[in-house]
Order: sequence, then C-alpha cells, then structure tokens
Amino acid sequence: MKTYLNIDGENFPIGSRTLTCIVRELLDSAVLDSSEQESADYTQTINKLALHPSANVRGLLIRNGSLSKKTIEALFSQMDPCIIDDLMYYSDETCYMKDDLYDSLLSSKNMSVLKLFANRVIVRKGNSEDRNKIHKLIHHPDPEIRYALADNRALPDWIFKILAQDTDSDVRFRALSSLKKSNI
Repeated sequence: MKTYLNIDGENFPIGSRTLTCIVRELLDSAVLDSSEQESADYTQTINKLALHPSANVRGLLIRNGSLSKKTIEALFSQMDPCIIDDLMYYSDETCYMKDDLYDSLLSSKNMSVLKLFANRVIVRKGNSEDRNKIHKLIHHPDPEIRYALADNRALPDWIFKILAQDTDSDVRFRALSSLKKSNI
C-alpha cells in the first residue's frame, strides 16, 4: 500500500520510515488547547493512521494510547499478534471488545494470538462481563491456551483455583504455581 502526503492538493509518495517520523512528530506536537474542530481532525487522523498497514505506525499510536474505542476494536479484529501484543501490553483494551469480537478471537485458529491473549488478559474486579468472558478461556479445548491463562499472574486467584482442577497436568501445575506465587 502506497501512502501519500497531500500538500495543497498535490500528492507526494512517502515511505514507511517517513510516515513513522511524521506520526512521531504528530504525537509529540499534539496541542491540548486546540479548537474542537482541530481536536476532531486530530482524532480522525490518529484513528485512520492506526489502521495503516505499517506495524511501526500502528505500534506508535497504540503506545501513545490516544485511540478511539472503534479503532481499538478494528485493530483487534485484524488478529495480528504484534498489534494484539501492543494493545494488551500498553493498556487494558480488552474492555472495549464487543462480545462478537471476543468470540471470534476465541474461535480463531491462530494459536499464537490466542496464547498471547490468554497470557495478557485482565479481569477487572467485580466486572461480571469480564468474568463471563474469562470462563470461555478457562474452558477452552486447547490445553496450551489454558496453560497460557494459568501463567498470567495478573489474574485473580479464583481463576487459578479453577485451573488447578484442569484435566491437563501441565495446566494444573502452572495454575498451582501461580496460585502459590500470588499468595507470597
């Protein structure tokens, strides 16, 4: 995909490295006291750039944390392990996932994405939606997914207690190990 910089109606082709520099500058120079229109234009630009095919550009924007819920949802739907890793690492964006997107992620055949997701998912305390969604991971048919979940030390103890009863011995061991470490 070619990217063009439009200056006074004339398009100039730019490469990925140049676009990455422009995005860095755009993020560094974001003006907080701008007008509502400038703010809306900025948000729209950021959200369009977040869907750019360049992983560097998407990563910069994700790490900056200024994406709309709609853009985050679109990024998750791409099922790209690098994008999901950035989304999960830099903030708890799973709360923006609609049920159908969450279900499509769980039914994905992309094991690296699923393992990464299970290892990074966060359950917000007292949130029943999170509890319902995590049950799908707890009971996932693939033991590697359950193992990745048992290895996620950010989860509450009740999840480890369930996984400590798993039919797979590796999952049980990892859950018991995580449970012991969370009680230290």
